[in-house]
Amino acid sequence: PEPEPEPEPEPEPEPEPVSSESAESDLDAMLDEIGMDLEEEDLTDTAAGVDDLESSIAHDLDADLDSELNALLTSVDNDIELEESSDDELDSMEDDFDELAGLNLLEGADEVETKLDLARAYMDMEDFDGAKDILQEIVAEGSDEQKAEAESLIQSMNKS
Repeated sequence: PEPEPEPEPEPEPEPEPVSSESAESDLDAMLDEIGMDLEEEDLTDTAAGVDDLESSIAHDLDADLDSELNALLTSVDNDIELEESSDDELDSMEDDFDELAGLNLLEGADEVETKLDLARAYMDMEDFDGAKDILQEIVAEGSDEQKAEAESLIQSMNKS
């Protein structure tokens, strides 16, 4: 035996349109229940208070900015303290710089492999002219394996 199909749910009745008068009277009734009375003059007073507060804050901010700007404009360079470095600190900084300058960060890196990576990045960015220029350099100066890779990449760009 086949299972019985489930009956379709009955559609909910559409709500009746609410007039603004009935909505207002409903709101008044709810406010009366909680002991509040909403009068238009209360709203006007509140809005006026908010406007006064906003204008007071804006005035205070303008005054603060004006005083800071005035202080900056009237200051003399001598008012600004500069930190002096001692000779020992300068020597130490020079030693650190000399040590870093002596490092070859690309030491041991294969320049041609780096160029291959760069060419691939250019291809990913769809800068095919830049990629071809670099790949042609690799064909001229790379190992046999690198030359083959560069030529393969050039051919793949030509097919596109």
